[in-house]
Amino acid sequence: MTIRAAFIGTGGIANHHIKQMTQGKGYSFVAACDLNEQRVQDFCKKWDIARHYTNMDKLLENENIQAVFVCTPNYAHKEPTIKALKAGVNVYCEKPMAMNVAEAEAMVKAARKSKAILTIGHHMRFLPKNQFIHKERLAGGLGEIYFCRTAYHRRGGVPWWGEFHIKQKSGGGALIDVGVHIIDLALWLMGSPNPVQVMGQTYGKLAGLTDGQRPNQNADKAAQFDVDDFASGFVKMDNGATLAIECSWAANRAQRDEQILEICGDKGGVLGNPLTIFTQRHGEFINVAPPFLPELQPHGAATEHFRKVIKGEAENLVKPEETLNVQKILDGVYRSSETGKAVAY
Repeated sequence: MTIRAAFIGTGGIANHHIKQMTQGKGYSFVAACDLNEQRVQDFCKKWDIARHYTNMDKLLENENIQAVFVCTPNYAHKEPTIKALKAGVNVYCEKPMAMNVAEAEAMVKAARKSKAILTIGHHMRFLPKNQFIHKERLAGGLGEIYFCRTAYHRRGGVPWWGEFHIKQKSGGGALIDVGVHIIDLALWLMGSPNPVQVMGQTYGKLAGLTDGQRPNQNADKAAQFDVDDFASGFVKMDNGATLAIECSWAANRAQRDEQILEICGDKGGVLGNPLTIFTQRHGEFINVAPPFLPELQPHGAATEHFRKVIKGEAENLVKPEETLNVQKILDGVYRSSETGKAVAY
């Protein structure tokens, strides 16, 4: 049985998702909606979708659908998600969940009231190496996890397309764009503890300069830049564990693009890249490195999982309550940076 679905927002990420999903037989896309009529027309023509809308209310009224993919800009995640949930339609919402905690809480509340499913596009959970770490934790191989360090750095990688560089439209910069991925992954692999205290600092230092381009081809947008290109944070959890966070769009570092994951447990530790488990056997230190993990496209794996959840064949892996905790950390770092004080939850 295919899932009758529609897209809300038809920009770059919608095109990426549908490209992955049309390679299988799991979804039948019957409609799409975008405030930009030319863009939604072009999208529907490209992907052979029968009907297009510029009004989501009309789409929900006219179409018999089971799911929507909310692929709008950050500031437009909350409203379409809640509308769909109230209509009993399952929702896959792109990351970040929302602009702030208040919006995320409203989305969680709507999901609890609805019989429909809400999940967020944290596709990094579906990578085989991260699934392996998750299973190792569940099997007790890591023991009690008490510390995690995670980082996502780019030497020059500001997303100048769209409006990522404007806080009113995006909610923030590098932290809410790429930091959101590593925060979600870290929390999940730590066993989904709840944050109770957050401290952090954000910076906007390099993105308005060259960002690896000479001369800067984005001078007009750089003049509007009011978000962070670098952020760091430290989080204390309700179980006593701690999490250190670093992320950047632009930084004077050796690597062009680097992701770091380190986990410390009292029975084992983890290095995420290359995946290695550190533990002890027979009084000796040993390293365990799986040599042949499968390869997959994580966005496609995430949307296929969503289809199985709708059909009752799988449990929702990315629960909205867990993503609310991610939003609390994002908000906490931003507020702490503004006030110079730790934020308590």
